[in-house]
Amino acid sequence: SSLSVAAGTTIHFRNANASGAQCTIFALDGSFESPVITRGEGWHHTFEKPGRYAFRVKEMPHVEGVILVADE
Repeated sequence: SSLSVAAGTTIHFRNANASGAQCTIFALDGSFESPVITRGEGWHHTFEKPGRYAFRVKEMPHVEGVILVADE
């Protein structure tokens, strides 16, 4: 899935995994990585620069997405 936002937008990632598994979200380009997020917890990241930020969940590599950041 993908999400389009303006530069400067903060995105909140939440672990809603029904199995209770922990997760770590990371950008494929290395621009961000969350700490380990437990079930029901979250983490946020502000996307300051325009670009395409593909990400995955380290513990579940089939879970992926893209944040598309446009100029403000």
